[in-house]
Amino acid sequence: MMSWIFIVPITVGLGVFLWRFCKLSQRAALPMCAALTLALAGYAWQGQPLLKGGPGEKSSERLAGVDELLLLRKKMERNFTASTAWLTLSDSYSRKGDFATATQFINIGLSKNPKDGDLWAALGLQLMLANGGSIGEPAKLAFEKAKTHRPEGVAVAYFEGLNLVLKGEFLEAQVKWKSIMGQANDDEMWKPTVDAQLNKLDQLIALQNAEKRATENAKK
Repeated sequence: MMSWIFIVPITVGLGVFLWRFCKLSQRAALPMCAALTLALAGYAWQGQPLLKGGPGEKSSERLAGVDELLLLRKKMERNFTASTAWLTLSDSYSRKGDFATATQFINIGLSKNPKDGDLWAALGLQLMLANGGSIGEPAKLAFEKAKTHRPEGVAVAYFEGLNLVLKGEFLEAQVKWKSIMGQANDDEMWKPTVDAQLNKLDQLIALQNAEKRATENAKK
């Protein structure tokens, strides 16, 4: 499920663009925006977990979004390693919104397998979720460890790109995601999801560029 934190800016931006620069009435532009929203929502993305909520907020939509992220991360990991059990336990708590306990299980796994890049990447994600979707210093350190111990992994670059999207740094996110797509084999299970997200990101950047050009032309 795609996060509303990404759906809303795209939809509103398109509405403003159509209304102001394509000379469409608000009534005519709104149905097109609604159609775009439905198309975006069809992609399984991160959902609501990256929106800061009040203490104890665990809506089904929010937790479903967590599940989508965990499943995507799992597709990016190596299969059946010594850390699989710790990741499974951690994910079970993360799906309930208990990121603190989820983090504890990963730390236990790291105490036994301190050079497991997948565990470090999973730890970074849990810290990112607990921080409302932002990569704070703890998550940053975990991701750096993941890169050190599994430099060929793509999970860190994906989540770094996601963080950039949420910060509105779309071009930087585009570079991150295109990089991992460029090194992906055709049979990678995560590739279709990231490819769909990247396509939508490309469209958003194109829309922003068009709006910028229209604004500049209007000033002439």
